[in-house]
Amino acid sequence: MTRLAASELHIPLAAYPALRASSRDGLARELHTHYGARLHSADLDADAEFAHANRAEVRGVQLHYCRYDAPVRIGFSSMAGLRQMVCLAGGGSITRGGRQLRLDGAVTGVIPPDSDFVADYLGGYQQLVLQFDEDALRRRGEAITGAPLHGELGVPFMEGHSQPSRIRSIAIARALGQVLTLDGAAHGLSAVELADALTTAFLIENSPIFAARIAAPPPDVASAKTRQLEDYIHQNWNQAISVEDIAAACGVSARSVFAQFRKHRGESPLAYQRNLRLDHARRMLLSADNILSVIDIAMACGFASFGHFARRYRDRFGELPSSTRVRRALGLGPGLQ
Repeated sequence: MTRLAASELHIPLAAYPALRASSRDGLARELHTHYGARLHSADLDADAEFAHANRAEVRGVQLHYCRYDAPVRIGFSSMAGLRQMVCLAGGGSITRGGRQLRLDGAVTGVIPPDSDFVADYLGGYQQLVLQFDEDALRRRGEAITGAPLHGELGVPFMEGHSQPSRIRSIAIARALGQVLTLDGAAHGLSAVELADALTTAFLIENSPIFAARIAAPPPDVASAKTRQLEDYIHQNWNQAISVEDIAAACGVSARSVFAQFRKHRGESPLAYQRNLRLDHARRMLLSADNILSVIDIAMACGFASFGHFARRYRDRFGELPSSTRVRRALGLGPGLQ
């Protein structure tokens, strides 16, 4: 298990350290080892604590957290994947092929795959980097729309966009970064589902072709197929399944899955699955034979955050999970639902 200092517990991806450096030579060595990068300059002084990077991969999505306490210039060579750069603090810029992408708390942008670029970061700079494989993006997009995505995805490279215009992907990336402060979380249900949501959000925000396909009305699905969709979710309620998994198992497009659940259930398929998990959690809390703690039950039912679980549970059943457990112990019955 990764042991973390108390000061690191709030840092995104804290359980997945990649780089630590407290000197210029150490930073140069670490950058070359972990990223194949070259340190051009670094104004490290006695007041600088260190350079810091964490990295994790979930469901084919790589998430990076980087922090530099002093100004640095770094040359990166042939960096794989599409990279959305999200500044969390400070400021900087990316230069590639004579074009410059400004980075600060108001602006984000995407670097094309297999790129050489120079990064200039000011002291106190912090960022999240969202890294996607282009082929994986295309496969996800085709699974969701149920049709091939021919040609380029149309992602705008080296163009500054306001962070609010990319708010879905940024918010999901921040949430995934917080989940990954827990050791082993990259293999958990919450991380997998957030990674799937992050890929979809990136496509919606950055691929006009995909966004247009999503906006088009999906074909209707027969009621028997709708029941098949629901059955699949019931059979896999405790698994890290995505809408694309459901669609593939039932032979329909992901758009049709969303449309049918909105039409017949009035909710999204993932909300339907979440409510199934809450129902299972309630049965476990009410079972006299179950000796698991409330937190263990939440984790067993796919909730990585106990606070999130408690809020959702109260919204669905009108009481906190601890109240259900107390009432069971007192033999007062299941209460109102």
